[in-house]
Parts: sequence; structure tokens; C-alpha cells
Amino acid sequence: MTTKTLSNRIINILISLIAIAVLGTISCSSSSMNPVGTGLDDTQEMTGNNLVSPTLDTQDREAQILWYENPEGSTEPNDTPEQAYQVYHAQLFNGHADASTDVNDYFKIRVQLVPASISVKLGWTDGSFNLYLYDEDLNPIEALNTAVGSPKEFFQYELEPGDYYVRVKCTWASGDYRIKFGIGRQVNEPSNDTIETTTWNAVDPESDIIRSVVSETEDQNDYFFVEVEEGEYVSAKLDWVGLSGTNLNVYLYNADYSPIVYSNGSAWPEAFASEVLSAGTYYIRVKAFAGQAIYELEVSAREPLVWDPGKFYYEQVSPWNPPDPPDYGFDPSKYENPLQDIPPQWNPFGPGPGDPFFNNQDDVQVDMPNLPQFGY
Repeated sequence: MTTKTLSNRIINILISLIAIAVLGTISCSSSSMNPVGTGLDDTQEMTGNNLVSPTLDTQDREAQILWYENPEGSTEPNDTPEQAYQVYHAQLFNGHADASTDVNDYFKIRVQLVPASISVKLGWTDGSFNLYLYDEDLNPIEALNTAVGSPKEFFQYELEPGDYYVRVKCTWASGDYRIKFGIGRQVNEPSNDTIETTTWNAVDPESDIIRSVVSETEDQNDYFFVEVEEGEYVSAKLDWVGLSGTNLNVYLYNADYSPIVYSNGSAWPEAFASEVLSAGTYYIRVKAFAGQAIYELEVSAREPLVWDPGKFYYEQVSPWNPPDPPDYGFDPSKYENPLQDIPPQWNPFGPGPGDPFFNNQDDVQVDMPNLPQFGY
């Protein structure tokens, strides 16, 4: 690696903070199923796990694969191979089919880079659906047409160049469906099949994310190297799409090929972050523990974010004691305005009982005038 400038180190620290936050979210959500530690890669690395497969749900995912979701009806009309909707890389479609009026929906996948693999998963709620794959001459390659429930899925490994057609057929009633496509190819094969022969830099600045394919039976391991400077750490995130039961693991080895840290549980996706490492060459391994999958791997070698209390200055501030307000000579007694006595009121009918001037018992009470009567 080249010597970092001050600005590069600041950028690396910010990126590291984001990576640590994302990895922390992943590890917290799957810590019980996704052990991270050190140990040998043997048959004991996974025992009795509940293998999980990619679902049709795109919510609450920390994965790196970007699923471009298309709303229902966006692919119509795609009722014939000539009208087939073109699919690119990783996409998710919402559709609707009816066994009476809209029986078939077609999708076309163009394979240009080889060897390529295709993963398709179809799920639905109501009705009954079949799933088919055809070559460019519409010869059937795979047919999932048995009366089984959702989902139906297939994985085609190392296809030849050309156009391929995926057909969704509604065989009974009607219903909404979701179909998920994954398209990928193997790269740098077979040079990256062993740790001794790999020439693939995992942190090549020209490619932030590595995309390739592994298979438990055909090509179980992919290896990469990463150069680490003194005081850096290595983090990795591995996501994939494959059949139900597919499970991938990811490992970090030192120059002596001894494992440093790994993520080999049944979680999906897998992720790890190492401790601070010594300078040298380290190796990343992606292993297909079960099944086969198209995967995406993101690896970074960064300086950890270290909090240095010496960089934060503080000053002891005494409690605030406000001074007494100035004396402006204010005398509240000068502004008191006591309620004055009400002077006697003149009574046109003369004094009477209750009047303060009705002191002469010999005075005669003047009769009050008769008031009009209103009937109540």
C-alpha cells in the first residue's frame, strides 16, 4: 500500500466509522447464530445449524447486493417470449397472473460474460404457479411444474453465452407473485482456487465489491489477498443468492495460513472485523459450505477509529453566581394606592333603614313607587 496522506487518513477514519457501525448492526442481529473467533477450518466448523436461504423479503437487510424492486405491472405486457422483459443483474419483480386471462409472464436474461450462473426464486400467496427456464431457441432447460407450494427456485451453474427465457405460469386460479433474479459469473478462475496461487487483491481500488460464484461440488473456495499496514484492521461482508440451504463462510488468514478471524455460522449475510493487525499480507477465503451461490464480497483494510482524550480540551468553569441587582431607590410605599372610602350617596326617596343617615326613628319611610308587573 502507498503511504497515506493526512487527508486520506481522515477519510479512512470516517469510512471506518461507517463500516464499524454497519458491521455492528449485522453482528448484533445475528451474534447468536454467527460466531466469530479463531480456529481451524474443519468439519466441526458447522454442526447441526439451521441453514437459511435468501428470502423474497427486501426489508431489514444489511446485505450489499442491491435488489432493484419493480412494482406490479411494470413488466407488462410480457405474455410471450417476444414480449419478454429484459432482466439485468440482481432484480426483484412483483407480478400478477391469472389461469384464465393472463396465464404467462416471460423474462429474458442475456448472458454475455462466461462462465455465467443464474439464480431464480419465485414466491406467491394465492393460486398455483410453475417456473421454467428455456434457451434462446426455447428448448426447455429446467421445469418446476410439480404441484408444490411456494417458493420454487433453480440455480444454473456456468451457462454458455446467449439469451435465456424464464417463464412464470399460473396453473390455477390467480394470484400475486414475486420473482427474484441473480446473475453472476466466475472471475479469476482457477488462479484464486488456492491460497498459494491467488493474485486477486481484495481491496483493489478499481473494484469496491467483488462478485463471483462458488459451488460446494464444483468450485468450493475463492481466495484473495490484502496488504495491511501496521496498526490497521481488516473487515469483510459477504452476501449471496442461491438455492434454499446454500450457506457460504468467510475467513481471514495470516501469512502463515493460520486463521485469524472468521464468520462461519448459519447467518446470512456473513461478516467479520479483525483486531488491529501487524503489517503484512493476509488472505481472505470465501467457502461454499453448502450449495452454490452468486456472491458479493466487500473487504476493507483501515485504521481503527481511536479516541484520543488529549485531542479534546476542556476548561473547568466555576458555578455562575449572579451579582445582586443595583439599588435604584425604589420605594414601593410611594406607589401604594389604598382603596378610598366611598362617600355617602344621595337617596332621592329620603333616608330609610340601612341608610347611614337614617338615624332618626321618627322619620317616615318614603314608599317606593309601584313597579310594573310582568306576570311572573
